[in-house]
Amino acid sequence: MKDELVFGICDQAEEPIKVHEFPFAKQIRHEHIDPVMAKGPCWARHRVQNFYQGEDYFLQIDSHTQFAPGWDKKFIGALETIASKSTQDSYHLKPVITSYPRSFKVKDFTAGLFELNSGDRNTQIMTYMKDALFCQGSFSRQVGFPTHSEKITHAFVLAAGCLFSKGSFVEEIPYDPNYYFYGEEISMMLRAFTRGYSFFHIPDVPLFHLYTDVENLPRKLHWDPADEVNRITKWQELQQTTIVLRSLLFAWGNRSPANGKPHPLPNSRHLGSGVVGQTSEHEATIQAVF
Repeated sequence: MKDELVFGICDQAEEPIKVHEFPFAKQIRHEHIDPVMAKGPCWARHRVQNFYQGEDYFLQIDSHTQFAPGWDKKFIGALETIASKSTQDSYHLKPVITSYPRSFKVKDFTAGLFELNSGDRNTQIMTYMKDALFCQGSFSRQVGFPTHSEKITHAFVLAAGCLFSKGSFVEEIPYDPNYYFYGEEISMMLRAFTRGYSFFHIPDVPLFHLYTDVENLPRKLHWDPADEVNRITKWQELQQTTIVLRSLLFAWGNRSPANGKPHPLPNSRHLGSGVVGQTSEHEATIQAVF
């Protein structure tokens, strides 16, 4: 299936990826953005989704990610297993697989040697951190937990660094470029839920992420001072996006802001909520009021 893969890349490095040097260059849809002009990960993911051309499936990952052999078959098989139960319960009709991937270590970057933390094959679940609910406006921190189960289980939060679903997800739940770094996961989760999507964790997720810097291999981040000094719009300004999530919540009609006048939604019908699920249903599940 490797010839059927399509890679969408928003390259925000100083030196662009030399796409033409890859043997599968025709499968890469690439855009290079000068770091000074870049506006963060959510903005970049929104741009990447513009490369979508009706592919059957959609996988979104973070940078610094490694794949286990057979990862595509693993994801597709799990998605089809979940969707097959939709004849009994429509909740399974539009599944999304999500997770915080396990970690990996860099053994020799030049030689391409990595140590994947694949020992624990059980299902990893996610939840909100109790002491970090609504810690920044409507944003709440999420955390992953190991289990002793090898079964597919329901999920109620979404991780942007591991998101797998049918390709139509891109058209129904496009990335909101108004977010900067925090808030997009809860926004996407709520928008997807109210459009009939449901979320699941699977065992032995075939992705691995580098969560920390490696000696002599620092991960350059968007707010790097060398780039930030030349930006017209600073990252602190881009981060002030909580109002977008508040607008989304108020638009459902079951919330009212303090002054009785809801903020305008972003200029797209796809960036607001749907009509299939209700916020009250999701709030009851996670025991939190948005």
